[in-house]
Amino acid sequence: MSSRTSQTISQGPDANLSRRESGLIERDPSAGDYKAATISFTSASTIADSANGLGLYQVNDTIEVRGSALNSRRWVVLTAGAGSITVLPAIIQTEGAGPTITIQRDS
Repeated sequence: MSSRTSQTISQGPDANLSRRESGLIERDPSAGDYKAATISFTSASTIADSANGLGLYQVNDTIEVRGSALNSRRWVVLTAGAGSITVLPAIIQTEGAGPTITIQRDS
């Protein structure tokens, strides 16, 4: 005789909180605000976003990064694309995605 009991309730994969998308993404294109947990700092001058949300920034925009342990400061956009932007000064320290990063365009 087995002491095991069968599962009688099937909740499906949506009930498994460990598999849910944990990356917060908020955009306000009119204000130039972007907040996401998908932003990383990949080279001395590149900010990347695996969610492709950086397309609201343009060349010569001044942006402020907040929430980064190593790269929170003001930057000037040198090249712009949805997946990455190149910034000046070229002093970015490599940092992976994970914490929620806020990028705001200066008015």
